[in-house]
Amino acid sequence: MFVLTTAYNYGAEIIEKHFTLDKSLPGNDHNHSMDPEDVMVFKTNVGFLSQLSGMKNKQPLICESSAKRASRRSIVLTKDIKKGDIITADLITFKRPGTGISPARVDDVVGKTALVDISKDTLIDFDMID
Repeated sequence: MFVLTTAYNYGAEIIEKHFTLDKSLPGNDHNHSMDPEDVMVFKTNVGFLSQLSGMKNKQPLICESSAKRASRRSIVLTKDIKKGDIITADLITFKRPGTGISPARVDDVVGKTALVDISKDTLIDFDMID
């Protein structure tokens, strides 16, 4: 059973296995064949592995979106700046929540000019910079 389940887990789409209604019948094949109970166990194992694997295209569930926003970080300033100031790397840090500009886009923020006064710890928005 472990070999069959592992084969499925590795992506086997076809599995050849002898089948019998009674493993106690004479002959070598009956003892090593699947019976109806084995088929049900295999079906349960495959179903469980399918649930563990989830969808082939991984994506966050809708119910995870609020946790994602709360745990991710956004670009914020380490001090107040005035309209017309240039945003430099030393003025930037990353803090929660993740509802502002992602740290992955820091290069899109550094070197930009503030279009408005921006207070320390304010989530930067692209409407605030040029």
